[in-house]
Amino acid sequence: MATNTQVRIGHCSPDAPAVDVFVDGEKVASDVSFKDVSDYIEVTAGSHDVKICPAGKPDQPVIEKSFELEADHEFTVLAIGDLADIDTLVLNDKNEEKQNAGRVRFVHTAPDAGNVDVAFDGARLFADMPFGKAGAYASVDAGSYELQVMPAGEDEPVLTVPSVTVEAGKTYTAFAVGKLSDDSLDAIITLDHQPMVAP
Repeated sequence: MATNTQVRIGHCSPDAPAVDVFVDGEKVASDVSFKDVSDYIEVTAGSHDVKICPAGKPDQPVIEKSFELEADHEFTVLAIGDLADIDTLVLNDKNEEKQNAGRVRFVHTAPDAGNVDVAFDGARLFADMPFGKAGAYASVDAGSYELQVMPAGEDEPVLTVPSVTVEAGKTYTAFAVGKLSDDSLDAIITLDHQPMVAP
């Protein structure tokens, strides 16, 4: 019976400094900068205390929380929002769809962008997504796509990311980061753990 799980850390707070991350008092990630998403690390399943501090300042945490991490899953813990209102968003990355297409989800971490729609080559995959929310994984045929983020219900993108590659049998997350107000809106694409694929 599985007793371990895996977790990675993402820095999506646009005005927060680089951070160090501690799990149960042990430093697991150092100098994580804005837009960085760490590799997965393996931890024992169960409750863990997570502390996020400015890099090199372990006695000045900006976030201290406990998380329950289920065995045999993968999780992403994100720092989101402006530093004055910084918070965490925990995502369950487990995806067991048995199919041959790629899988993509979208996470909205741009604090001033309002609700958004997200399209791949003009086909809307996610609609009316608010800040701090993640969409469920959606199936996408293998290929190269233009990712477009637009205000909910509108057609003109506020962010366009060309040449997003999706491979069959792989799982991805697209994070909207930065701010609309200072023209720093951007996207980062991560390869998540691969789903189980039918033999």
